[in-house]
Amino acid sequence: MASVSQQEREVRPILKSLIALILVTGCLWASQWQFQRGMDRQDRNSLIEAQVLLPTIELNEIDENIDRFEWREVVTSGTFDTGEQILLKNRYFEGVYGFEVLTLLKLADQREIWVDRGWVKAGKDALTPPTVTPVPTGVVEIKAR
Repeated sequence: MASVSQQEREVRPILKSLIALILVTGCLWASQWQFQRGMDRQDRNSLIEAQVLLPTIELNEIDENIDRFEWREVVTSGTFDTGEQILLKNRYFEGVYGFEVLTLLKLADQREIWVDRGWVKAGKDALTPPTVTPVPTGVVEIKAR
């Protein structure tokens, strides 16, 4: 039988203590990291709550500093371009594959924006197109965030 020397017996407790100190330090670092993540999330949620309570603004009131208007309700109007529609494939929603439907909206000032008109279920196979609700005709008003 191999016997453990006196020197090995003295080194093991020191090694175990060193490993324990490293683990404790790691746990302290991780706790601070988690705490900071929580504080950042709380700040972000407070900002969202404050922005949601602000009154609705017109789209043309938004300037280059777009961050100031994040989560604000915006209203605009225009006409949908029925020839400009995109289906974003493979959007999974509630256990079913489908598409996000994006349609181009032409504003009165000649700007164009893409509007997400919602999700539609995919057809029964890859050759079957999805059933998409027809685009509204005429001038439509949109409120969005």
